[in-house]
Amino acid sequence: MRTSRILASFGLSVVLLASSVASAADPAPSGKTGPTPSTAQAPGAKAVPDAPPKKSGPSGYGYSDAKPRRGAGPAVRAQHTPKTGANASFPAFSATEGGGSRIMVHLSGVVPVEEHKAAGSVTYILKGAHVHRGNDTNPLVTVHFNTPVSQARLVPHGADLHLVIDLRAEATPTFKMSPATQGTTAELEVAFVKGNYVSGDPAAGERALHAHKGHKAAPATANGDAPAATPKQPKHPRAPKAAGPKL
Repeated sequence: MRTSRILASFGLSVVLLASSVASAADPAPSGKTGPTPSTAQAPGAKAVPDAPPKKSGPSGYGYSDAKPRRGAGPAVRAQHTPKTGANASFPAFSATEGGGSRIMVHLSGVVPVEEHKAAGSVTYILKGAHVHRGNDTNPLVTVHFNTPVSQARLVPHGADLHLVIDLRAEATPTFKMSPATQGTTAELEVAFVKGNYVSGDPAAGERALHAHKGHKAAPATANGDAPAATPKQPKHPRAPKAAGPKL
């Protein structure tokens, strides 16, 4: 009986010793994984480089259905489209030898002209004409000259250009388009006959111009002269302060 126990203890010791030897021969994994059997290279095979990592973001040329964000791209400057047709310059005025007057507009080419008369004005439509400078649309004031014209100006109107002539007296002008003599290729001339359009009142022309614009003008006197200016009343002088002894 005792012999059996000794043998059993000896056998258990042998088993434990064998387990210890097996554990020492097979070390535990360190966490680093080697190549899997499927990716292991055979001896003598050419090494295959690893694929580069994929870059994020667009590259090369491509198309996408995604809508661009508002304001994401650079601002695009509007293209300036040059105007076609004849270019007109600022109106000019001159007196004629027979006592008449005329309004002239120089153009870079001959254009069709239409005349439209109205009460107190006459308008000439220059088909397809335009102006390059804003100063060419300023009014030409002629109230101080012996002419029925109070002012003339160019007014852009769509694809055309209007020559608007304001009149301070009834007149029947004539117009013609002719080759110019001062560098341009055409000239529109509006002629007015001789007449007595300037009175002895130096302010009559100014009143006519202001009345046409809708401003209030000073009325004329019975003999046609401008009313005399009302003299300014002198201010009452202050009484001098009484001088007294200083306390």
